[in-house]
Amino acid sequence: MAVIDFSVSLPHSYLFVPRSRPERFAKALGSEADAVIIDPGTSLMPLGKPGTCGRRCQ
Repeated sequence: MAVIDFSVSLPHSYLFVPRSRPERFAKALGSEADAVIIDPGTSLMPLGKPGTCGRRCQ
C-alpha cells in the first residue's frame, strides 16, 4: 500500500511575469506570491509589432 505525504503544500498564489519585461523580475520575487512564473509565452510576439503572432492572437 502506498503512503501519501500530505505535508507537502502547494502554492496558493501564482504571479505570472512576462519574460519580455525583465525589469519586473525583482519586484515579483519580492512580492508575497507563493510562486513566481516567468511566462515564456509572452516572448513569442516580437516587441513593437502588434498582431504579428499569427492566428493565436486573433
